[in-house]
Amino acid sequence: MKDWMSPKEKLVVVAHMMRVGHLADANACLPIIMDETLIAAKPLKEEDAIWLEELMKKAFQAQEKHDWLSMADYLEYELTTLYS
Repeated sequence: MKDWMSPKEKLVVVAHMMRVGHLADANACLPIIMDETLIAAKPLKEEDAIWLEELMKKAFQAQEKHDWLSMADYLEYELTTLYS
């Protein structure tokens, strides 16, 4: 993953890595993009912060179950909405 990529682009790239089975690379990048996402989320309204917290729980539950397709969907289709 390149430093010049936006956080939204990084989420999409990591989601793609998960879908094609590059799980070690995806999981190595995950903490970095999650930190960037949480930093970007700081100015959220309370209801949006609650939504984000619930989404993060779902994403990490999917990761624990090795449900990489669901995890990829949460990253690409849910978390990227923070950057719209």
